[in-house]
Amino acid sequence: MDFELRILDLFWINHTIDNQTDICLHGNVYVRIGDRVIDDGVTQGDWTVSAGAYRLLESLKRDHISG
Repeated sequence: MDFELRILDLFWINHTIDNQTDICLHGNVYVRIGDRVIDDGVTQGDWTVSAGAYRLLESLKRDHISG
């Protein structure tokens, strides 16, 4: 199955350059699996990219269980 994942931009939640109180990196992401676009990076809103990346890497070691 063809899979595409692109981070389009990264920012702190309040869009400052260096926010010492925000420990998560946010951004807009493009995700496509096969012919289905899950997120176009524009209309879905932003993701917590740092946590999403961690969870994606965790799925390499074990299957993801929703919920």
